[in-house]
Amino acid sequence: MVPQILYGLVLVYNTDKFGDNPPTSAADFFDTKTFPGKRTVSQSTYVDPQTVEFALTAQGKDVKSLKPEDIAGAFDMYKDLGNNVIGWTTGAQAQQQLESGEAVMGLVWSGRGYGAAAAGAPVAPMWDQWMIMVDSNGIPKGVKNPQAAFAAVNYSLGAEQQAKMTELTSYGGVNVDAKPKMDATLTQWMTTEHLDTGIAPNVDFWVENYDALAAAWAGWATGN
Repeated sequence: MVPQILYGLVLVYNTDKFGDNPPTSAADFFDTKTFPGKRTVSQSTYVDPQTVEFALTAQGKDVKSLKPEDIAGAFDMYKDLGNNVIGWTTGAQAQQQLESGEAVMGLVWSGRGYGAAAAGAPVAPMWDQWMIMVDSNGIPKGVKNPQAAFAAVNYSLGAEQQAKMTELTSYGGVNVDAKPKMDATLTQWMTTEHLDTGIAPNVDFWVENYDALAAAWAGWATGN
């Protein structure tokens, strides 16, 4: 696979509610006394280990030293939020929940937080303890026209294409020659400006424990 974009799973909060006392840690997402109100988190069918790692970070755990039993503990934290947690199943829904104020805090893909802000919603990202995410392109083995597939991947990684993608989404490109035009709002939501506070996923752990993660995620996504 070839990396294409760098983005993040980021705590996004309503500045009308918490502008004078913004959240500063993953633990604040779970603190409904200091930060009252509904918060939204993924319950999509997309298995997202960063959602688990965010909860474990809130517990004070180092994601570099995870254990299989930690997975259930992470989901327990979300379940313990009770009526204060609502789910999103698509990025568009997550953005809408932030824009409407249905959720005063959300754990969402950074581009969806940017979309809400660009639409005028009073939201801001918390860059302490955000979860680094990378999307990639891959070519299936046995593809009928590999040269066309290579050409498509190469095209998507072009400097001009990557710059335009960033301008539209806030997602950081991997082509160092890409020079997107960025206004103040876009700059605020660029994960590439905050890599020093981002937490990279423990890929080796999730490869070894994917079945356990997928089973636990299925239970979470279906409300069990």
